[in-house]
Amino acid sequence: MKSKPMQRRIVLRLTVHFLIQQFIILFILPLPAILLVYVSYENVEENISWLVLILILLYALFYGFYYGLPLMDLIQSMMNIKEGRYQLVKRAKRPGVFSSRIYKEIYETLETLSEVLKQAEEDRHQFALQRSEWAAGITHDLKTPLSYIKGYTDMLLIEDYSWTSEEQLKFLQGIQTKIQHMEELIDDLGQVFKVDQMSMSQMMTQDCFDSVAVMKDLIDELQMTQESNGFSLSVSQNRMMLAGDQKLFRRAMLNLLMNSVIHNPSDTQIDCQMISQGDQILIRLTDNGVGMDEITRANIFKKYYRGTATHSPKEGTGLGMAVTKQIVEMLHGEIKVTSVVGQGSVFCVTLPKAQTNKEVKG
Repeated sequence: MKSKPMQRRIVLRLTVHFLIQQFIILFILPLPAILLVYVSYENVEENISWLVLILILLYALFYGFYYGLPLMDLIQSMMNIKEGRYQLVKRAKRPGVFSSRIYKEIYETLETLSEVLKQAEEDRHQFALQRSEWAAGITHDLKTPLSYIKGYTDMLLIEDYSWTSEEQLKFLQGIQTKIQHMEELIDDLGQVFKVDQMSMSQMMTQDCFDSVAVMKDLIDELQMTQESNGFSLSVSQNRMMLAGDQKLFRRAMLNLLMNSVIHNPSDTQIDCQMISQGDQILIRLTDNGVGMDEITRANIFKKYYRGTATHSPKEGTGLGMAVTKQIVEMLHGEIKVTSVVGQGSVFCVTLPKAQTNKEVKG
């Protein structure tokens, strides 16, 4: 632990300073009195008494400032941090204050704490801002399909006009599309709250399933429903077992695949690779779409970040990737993304393999 070496250094430094102080008391302070004895022979005892008293008072004052000033700085710095001012007292950093070195590790720890708390405060502010923007976007996303549905139903209910079967079918298809989008949005909202409330023990069940079979089913399903996109799947082994909730794993992978569908042109090619690497499984999802800029790439997994461009060809809920990251991390995995604008994106998910003695499902 880091605390033990730091404690030892502080104790050693205080011991050295104590020995120095004792040396001063025993050998330095008596020197003026000794000189006075040799120089003056009148009222020596009285003069020595006053001199010793003055020297003791001066030394006590020096001692108080020597050890007290750094402590005052530390206390003031702690009060600043408590009040949300994440700055240490400047004198605490001044190398000229020699006694400050006694508490060097404490100063460094306070500086680190101050920086962490300051960054956390900035993150909280940014999080609140993104959440506010996200909430406004969600409200808009709910109102927009509702306005379309209301418009289509109002038109169908006009008694003075007789719509043709083709026109009625077009209206109903539009209503169905908007309802489907609302269902996806509500489903993602529910999934976010569900994963937030789940404990690790609830998530990590003792069930095993074949991740390759799950991915094959997903790719087959998307090939039928997303006919304009191209999908491919390559695997290094026919069976790769994972432990956990199969439905949640399927949801995470579906979110990843649909992210490439939703935020790219309709003819985007989406390739999935599943590679066995020792006791881990690497799932690499590559598309040749529009790619992402640096800001979107840095924030894509944040729950309240909406990175969808206004020219996105399809509608997204803005929650899928946050859910994906939550599920991957609960499976003790890791997810990363690399992307270049105009050159597509690559998502890499690394998950630990299941123990072979568990029950196999799927």
